[in-house]
Amino acid sequence: MPSLPVQDPAVPTAPRVSVRVMTPATPAAGSVRPHTFKEHGDRRVVTWTVQEIDCTETPGACKPRCLVFDAETMFRRVYDYPPEWATLPDAALVVLSWRR
Repeated sequence: MPSLPVQDPAVPTAPRVSVRVMTPATPAAGSVRPHTFKEHGDRRVVTWTVQEIDCTETPGACKPRCLVFDAETMFRRVYDYPPEWATLPDAALVVLSWRR
């Protein structure tokens, strides 16, 4: 029977790390192209891009599709939204982006 290598107790072993590879968001089939709008706040303007994506492979997703609102330093995911979301004015998209 072959012998197994023995770990030298003086040599530290690397901790085991579990890694999950996340893939970029995939636009939902039949969805409209990404839409960009601006949110005007106190002394700043945030530029958002919103698009409808397929969430069937997204861990923790509560529905098969959602809207992703993406800005330079943050993003928001919205699962309850109207089918005509792409035709909403900027102010309505800002309000919609705060839904969960």
